Amino acid sequence: MDELKNWAFSLCCAAAAGSLLSLLAPESSLGKVCRFAIRVFFLCCMILPLRQLGSFLHVLPELQADAAFSAQGVVDVVTSQVENSVAASIEQEVARCLEEEGINFKKVNVDVHVDKDGGISINCIRVLLPPGSGEGSPDGLPDNSEIIGIIKAKTGANVELAAENGGGTP
Repeated sequence: MDELKNWAFSLCCAAAAGSLLSLLAPESSLGKVCRFAIRVFFLCCMILPLRQLGSFLHVLPELQADAAFSAQGVVDVVTSQVENSVAASIEQEVARCLEEEGINFKKVNVDVHVDKDGGISINCIRVLLPPGSGEGSPDGLPDNSEIIGIIKAKTGANVELAAENGGGTP
């Protein structure tokens, strides 16, 4: 902003000095040349900041590229936050569902993907079971296929079960 004020002040000074010199110039051909030189000088004073604008225009594509890079970074962060939030929410819901059914589990992990158009897809739900569970134990607990069916009915997503220590006894 200060540069604009300085340019306007310089332009006013050049106009005042040019008009004073134009009045002092004789009416002969030498006066015509002098008035022409004054007009060219005034025109140069007006155009001088445009020369600096050219260097700014060369920087403009770099600024646009930086802005695009920053915008993509924001989109990536938001996408990651949405994926984490959706995964945590589904993990809590699956854990609640398993607890209601009386199924012991160690961990629930959900693989979620957010598309470029904002669509959310659940790739897979992984449940880690304690050793010996999910094998149709005599206490009436569901086996692996029933656990998969319960989770699939609730979420509609693919389910993978894994038992701690490979499913053997501890």
